[in-house]
Amino acid sequence: MLPTLIMVRIVRQVINRLVTLLLINLESCIKCEDDIWKKFISKNPLPKYSKLYQLDASLGGIRCPKCRIMDSMATDLIIRSANSRDDIKSVIGISTYSNEKLKNNFPNLLILNGEWESGLRKKSKDILKNTGINNPDENTLYGSFKEGNARLIKYISAVDHVSILYSSNTQREINKWLRLLNPHETEIVVNKQGFWLLIIFLSLFFIFLLIVRIFPEKEVGKFDINIYKFLLINVLSIIFIPFLLKYFSIEFLVFPVHNYIINHLLLLSIIIITFTPLTYKLEFKKNFNFLVFVFLLFYFLGVFGLTLDKYVSSYFIGLNRAYIFLFLMFACIPFYIILQILYTFNKYGFYLANLLKINLIFAFSLSIFLNFQELFLLSYSILIFIIFSLVFGFLINILNKRHSNFLSSGIANGVMLAWTFTSTIPIYRI
Repeated sequence: MLPTLIMVRIVRQVINRLVTLLLINLESCIKCEDDIWKKFISKNPLPKYSKLYQLDASLGGIRCPKCRIMDSMATDLIIRSANSRDDIKSVIGISTYSNEKLKNNFPNLLILNGEWESGLRKKSKDILKNTGINNPDENTLYGSFKEGNARLIKYISAVDHVSILYSSNTQREINKWLRLLNPHETEIVVNKQGFWLLIIFLSLFFIFLLIVRIFPEKEVGKFDINIYKFLLINVLSIIFIPFLLKYFSIEFLVFPVHNYIINHLLLLSIIIITFTPLTYKLEFKKNFNFLVFVFLLFYFLGVFGLTLDKYVSSYFIGLNRAYIFLFLMFACIPFYIILQILYTFNKYGFYLANLLKINLIFAFSLSIFLNFQELFLLSYSILIFIIFSLVFGFLINILNKRHSNFLSSGIANGVMLAWTFTSTIPIYRI
């Protein structure tokens, strides 16, 4: 218990330090970012936005009450918002994607992409081409701040879609831009949020490993799985399900990406259960422990989730997304129970479970290819699923190796996957 107490104290000190760093400009930031959400564009509700810039939008003391900073798919929404308003001074897009044609008097625009985001870097040039700029280049300023039509695309070295949000170079570029918008401001301060977040998440990770040692050892029961049927189903379903859902699906939700995930996971689960099949030689109820289930939800949602929501990106969902969560949970729980069952299947369990994950990634990719217009955001869910599996999936398996409860862990991770999809995938429809 002593190592656990020491780790808890370290995490507490790190969090206190991080809060001090982040709340320096909280008041000015709330005033800066609040009014953008009062206007809705088209039929899509605006999503929550990156906590990095929500909590530190003035970035180093440079205040810009009429500036809008957004990342990823949300950049499309602030571009459309600025296109319909006359009170915005500048738009700053990080990992920018938009098909919106900018109006002639669109405000000053800074676009930052990661060096390894080749697709978005090309897309950013297309955005400027649509404004009449021939063959736009990165690192070249077009227009002028005096006229209010400055345009600049830059890439941040050695970062991708996620790490660009925590790069000090990103903060420096934004600070430089804000200084040009507000020449009377001269001080530039770069925080070290990414470093402290890394320390926090590593601490939470190792605390979980220490807590797992408290649970008594409990071996798993025996499953019977026809491996050859399972392999055949995996191969066929990668092609069959995307093509079937292209022409026929049940409309649980009006949002195509969320609705597709529900249909796909439900259909995949039904096929595996029906045609493999999975048989268990002991009572299922012996593999559900309510206390284990509550602990997992508390730690994943209450500890990891709270940290994500407070310091990384909006993770807690509002009432407007609650019904989406319920439908997704209906599909994610059976899928993750099957996944946990596969992990418990003798020496081949690890390979079968990961084969099912790969199945999902390839099938989602094919679905995007078949219906890019409606399902392009499904690529975002692939990234989310991979990260989710590497973090929550890995921790769940560590617990199961010591204290096997495939129902408790499967249901808990099914709930968490549904919650993660609900909170992170933009609510978007054509």
